[in-house]
Order: sequence, then structure tokens, then C-alpha cells
Amino acid sequence: MNNKYFANLHYENINFKQRKSKWIKLLDGLFYTFLVVIACYLIFSYIFIQAYVIGPSMQPTFNKNLTYIDDPETSQYQDIVYVNRFDGGNNGDVILAKANGDVVIKRIIATENQMVVLKKLDDGYFYYFVGDDYESVHALDESYILSRADMNINYFNRFCLENPELENRKNVNVVKSGEEAYIIVPKGCVFILGDNRGISSDSLLFGCIDTDNVIGSVAFSYEYNQTFLGYIWQQICSIF
Repeated sequence: MNNKYFANLHYENINFKQRKSKWIKLLDGLFYTFLVVIACYLIFSYIFIQAYVIGPSMQPTFNKNLTYIDDPETSQYQDIVYVNRFDGGNNGDVILAKANGDVVIKRIIATENQMVVLKKLDDGYFYYFVGDDYESVHALDESYILSRADMNINYFNRFCLENPELENRKNVNVVKSGEEAYIIVPKGCVFILGDNRGISSDSLLFGCIDTDNVIGSVAFSYEYNQTFLGYIWQQICSIF
């Protein structure tokens, strides 16, 4: 039999396989793209909740460009957060929660059975200490607040010393001692505060909140003038 014929046939089969593999690769690419789109849809539909941050109570972490003359409800300065509904958060995490008849975004300062101590130090400002008992309390690294000036004497009075009603608020047991105040967070509760301490409505106003009212913790966020794709590109650029 003619060997040249078999050589030509073999060559044609190779070309056919090569042409076929290109189409398969294209279909594979489309298939995986489809899977990624479906996965993203499921993730952002059932795992994450999108929420807009309204108002200045979490400045400078969120809405840092919002001023006091802006209407928080209609202002363009509303950062966007994505909340993981399966993560209840821990100390230092920012959460979305139901509190005082509203949905709020605040930071967890202490969790159940922990002691919150607010005390005045020599520089004239007041500091938070948190621990499992008085012996283990340690000062919080609160680099996220605007300044220590936000925690002045008026703020301390708002906490408890001149606010006896706080003792009657939900899930709060306050012990006063001179210029120090102590709160033991009850079981199944968290103590939350806004980063902009001077104006935030938080556990100082409505007490500790039940963990059942925690919607989830903030997984990531981006500013009001960003798009989601812009946020992704920013994160990619920050790697390099």
C-alpha cells in the first residue's frame, strides 16, 4: 500500500484534531465564564448583602467626605458595604445590625461576658479598656476613630456618670466608680459603638444588642464614587 497516502492521511488527522481542540477550548472558556457568572450571582444574592452607609456616625471609616451641612439621606456621600450574613463578627469587626428599631452599622467593641471599662487618663481624654475580667483589661487600639478629642468629658457623661437612665436600658449593667465606668456584656449580646464617637447612636444609647439581631459583618466596602469594577481594579493594583 502507498505509504505516501498514509502520511497524508495522518497529517490531515493532526490538522483536524488541532482545529477541533481550538473549538473545544473556546467552548470550555465560555462554559467556565458561565460558571463564574453563576457563582458570583449566587454569592452576592445569598451570602453577601449590599448596604449603603447613611450619615457620619462611622467616620472616618465610612462617608469620610460627608459634612454636617449635608443631608445624610439624600447626600451622594454614601459608601457601599457588602455584609457577610454568615459571619456574626468579633471584637473590632464592623457589623450591620438591628437596633433600637432601625438597621445600624457599628463596630463591635466587646462580646458576651467581657468587661468594658471607660476611664480617664492623664491627658484628659477617655479610653476604652476591654477584657474578660478586670485583671485582663487592656486599652483598645482605636486608630479608626477621628481623634481622642471625640472622647471628652461630655462623651463620658453621656456614657453613664450623669446618665442614670443608662442603667435601665436593655442588657446594660453599669458600675460607676469615680471617673471610671464598667459594663459587663451579658451572654448572647455584643457592645457596639460608632467610630465617630461624638455623635453616634449606639450601645451608649440603646444598650447591648442580642447577637440574634446581628445581620452580618462587613466583608468589604468601597467609596461612593467607585464602581464595583473600580474597587476590584483598586485591589488588584494594591497588590503590585
